[in-house]
Amino acid sequence: MKRIARICKGNKAGFSMLTVLVAISFVGIMAMLVIAISGVNFKMRMTEMKGKESFYITERALEEIKAGLQEDVGEALASAYVQVLEQYNEIDSSSGEGLDMQRQRQFKFYFIDELSNRLQGDRENTYNMDKIKGYVDLLDSMQASSNGKEQLSVLNTSNQEPYMKVVAGESILLQYLKIIHIDANGYASILETDIRLKVPEVTFPTPSTLPDLMNMIVVANNGISCVGGLAGTNTQIHIKGNLYAGSHINIGSHTNVVFSEGERVVSIGQVTVSQGGSLTTEEETALWAEGIDLSSATLNLKGNTYVADDLTISRGNDLGSFVTLSGEYYGYGSKESAEGSYFKQVGLKYENESLSQRNSSIIINGKNTTLNLSGLQRFMLAGNSYIGNPSIGTGGEEGALTGESLTIKGTQIAYLIPSSIIGDGEGTNPMTYKEYEAALVNGELTLDWNSPVDEWDGRSLKDIGLNKNTPYTTIMYPTGNGEGFVYVYLNFETSENASKFFEWYYKENESRKKQIDQYISFYLSDEGIVMNKTDSFLRFITNGNVLQYSNGQGNVIGSEDNSVTQDVIYEQINYQNTWYSLTRKMIPNFDMLSEEEKSKDRQVFENLIQEEVFEEMTDNLQGRMEFFSTNIEEEEIKALVLDQSSEFVITDEVAEDLRLLICNGDVTIKSGVYFQGIIMTKGSITIEDGATLTSNASEAARLLQAESNGKTLAMLFYNGDQYVIGNSGSNSSFEGNSNSYDLENYITYENWSKR
Repeated sequence: MKRIARICKGNKAGFSMLTVLVAISFVGIMAMLVIAISGVNFKMRMTEMKGKESFYITERALEEIKAGLQEDVGEALASAYVQVLEQYNEIDSSSGEGLDMQRQRQFKFYFIDELSNRLQGDRENTYNMDKIKGYVDLLDSMQASSNGKEQLSVLNTSNQEPYMKVVAGESILLQYLKIIHIDANGYASILETDIRLKVPEVTFPTPSTLPDLMNMIVVANNGISCVGGLAGTNTQIHIKGNLYAGSHINIGSHTNVVFSEGERVVSIGQVTVSQGGSLTTEEETALWAEGIDLSSATLNLKGNTYVADDLTISRGNDLGSFVTLSGEYYGYGSKESAEGSYFKQVGLKYENESLSQRNSSIIINGKNTTLNLSGLQRFMLAGNSYIGNPSIGTGGEEGALTGESLTIKGTQIAYLIPSSIIGDGEGTNPMTYKEYEAALVNGELTLDWNSPVDEWDGRSLKDIGLNKNTPYTTIMYPTGNGEGFVYVYLNFETSENASKFFEWYYKENESRKKQIDQYISFYLSDEGIVMNKTDSFLRFITNGNVLQYSNGQGNVIGSEDNSVTQDVIYEQINYQNTWYSLTRKMIPNFDMLSEEEKSKDRQVFENLIQEEVFEEMTDNLQGRMEFFSTNIEEEEIKALVLDQSSEFVITDEVAEDLRLLICNGDVTIKSGVYFQGIIMTKGSITIEDGATLTSNASEAARLLQAESNGKTLAMLFYNGDQYVIGNSGSNSSFEGNSNSYDLENYITYENWSKR
């Protein structure tokens, strides 16, 4: 060291040069090292940037697939929703599930079925990869811009098929999806994932508060008339769907009408079938009405039937009437049910009606009648029949009570008071007006209460349970020119007394039975009244006797073992109020009506249609507003809201695209027209022979969300938004049923990995 120091001291210039060289070398080495490190870092950053760019492209491709699947989910949601609405009120009582639970289960089934069909590949349990690739717009844009230098691939994991699996009926899992992106410099990014498509949680309108609007076909406050049939033809009017007929259903001569594919046909008034006409309800359709009258006509009620008054087979021609009752028949009218009903409470019914109009019975007054009850499973007649509807009489405003719930006119002779105990016993019954006036003492007929009556096997008036204050009822039948006949009938204290009297009268004396059989044979065909034994019914309840007669043999079924109990009376009141609810809003649950909806001045039209919105929509020069949509075949369909100045006529041309008509006047559907959709009017509807009306739930759903002048058709209906559910298109949210469905929440990734 000392030597080096001596050398350096001796050669200072050389040392300085050496120091400079060493320093330069060190700096150079350091500079090269920095440059090398910077180069490596730059390359690393470039690689990271290229990798991120490639990953963003693969992620964008995956998001495009998700957006496409959102559209499929939205379409499946809308389709499943409409399918459930098409079966809106159907319920399988044997399943033990409530209606809401069944509806949710149905929706899941239809959603999974629709969505899996949309995604189905060419093999079972696979999804369509071409459809998945079709969602990725980047595939086409990248191929066009990069001249093949950059590659994007949508495929499946190696050695795997595009497997599609339905998981517990709650979701669909698309497995083994793989996306690869390779840029122009060879940088690559790989994504692998499974995609789960879950069933959306959808809320349905509550059946107890909203009617089955989608399956409605007709609402007509002022009634429906079916007309135009010709004798000898087999054409028919076919009405498929739910129907509110308002004040009446009239079926004209030789006109054949069939109700089917709807849950209910409802009228607040009578159903009348004229000579040569026919009415059929299929098994799925329940008929609710005040009463049914037919004359030399055909009635075939296969579904459940609910009648507040009588089924009356009136006098017609010699061709007779043919009546077949199947399923269940409830004649629920009685004094108690009428008094307990909401009809009575609001003064809409049962104010001025006689007891005969409050009692349900079946009355045969027409010749050559056939009544077939063999297909009935449940049978209720809550009332007794009455004789006549007199305008004058002593205690006769209600008519003459009989002991039968099912009766034939010929039985009336059993209730005639024997002439031997009227007045001096020298007169007749019936008697002329003059004879009646002559027999009155202080305005009353005198009766012998104690003398035995030969026709009654020695019984007297005091033995048979008469009303002691008004023991008789007079029925007057005028013949013209102020002349006529007066019939004097027994007036019983109770319907039970009347029933016991007739059963005894018919069964206990062969000559009396033979006499009545001769009378009733005049009114019945050879087949007569056909019914099974009462123990073959699932339920058989009558307030009075049921008279059978077939092939010359008669029989009386007494009411003792099938009488109306207090629980049955409560049930009958419930039927009255269910009928009231149906005539207000076409829902069966009376308790779910608001006080406003219960008003006697508001029928179905007023409780479904917002009249102020109706007036807004029709407040223009044309008095109308039209709404347009397309059906599943992409054909244009329309709805019409119309303020009428004259009758609206539906022809073939009008029916071609019209699916909803909401108006306030009379409507006529011409002969042979096929109309599918809904007609709602405050007026009446006339349907000509050969026409067919059918509901179309899916097209109704489409039109309810159609727009015109800033308004949707659904706005016309109370709670209309609860009936519609729209098409999501490419949006991520799905509007409908008063809720917003974010479809993005129902599409999730599983087993996601990046390389």
